[in-house]
Amino acid sequence: MTPIDVPRDDHPDDAGHRERAADERLSARLAGLRPVQPGAELRARIAVELAQERCEPSEAAPRHRIGAIGERLAWAAGGAVAASLAFLLAGAVPAGREPVAVATVAATAPAEPAAARLPRVREEPVGWSDEGIRFVDQLTPARVLRRKVIERHMAGDGTAEVRVPREDVIFLPVALR
Repeated sequence: MTPIDVPRDDHPDDAGHRERAADERLSARLAGLRPVQPGAELRARIAVELAQERCEPSEAAPRHRIGAIGERLAWAAGGAVAASLAFLLAGAVPAGREPVAVATVAATAPAEPAAARLPRVREEPVGWSDEGIRFVDQLTPARVLRRKVIERHMAGDGTAEVRVPREDVIFLPVALR
């Protein structure tokens, strides 16, 4: 044997060659395996399960569907009740029942043009942050964005200003393909 033909343990392809050979041996052994036929006990259990499923689907499936629809209706009704209570407690007036207000104009004070009045609330943007895609529940992906602003509330006469930090969390639906 020449020195070039002598196998060496430190050759980089030697480890890869051993892994490929082991994979091939395992593949050959797995290819030689054949499924075992089920025993009589397993066949009897399968027959019993299939017989039970033939009797139950006509009754079980509609009950399951009705139960699912009923659960969704219950959640929707609960949400409607909660929203109604929130409006009731907040003192919101339903549309169409607003109190009638009569506008009066004072003849002594000159009217200010709308452009001359300062807005009562201004927003000063601070920044945006993107928190990436998160799952709102196990099935709904959404991109989460945060918007930070400082609200500047002005008094009616313009003498006082209140600064309020605000952070808006925005969920944008995402379609994963």
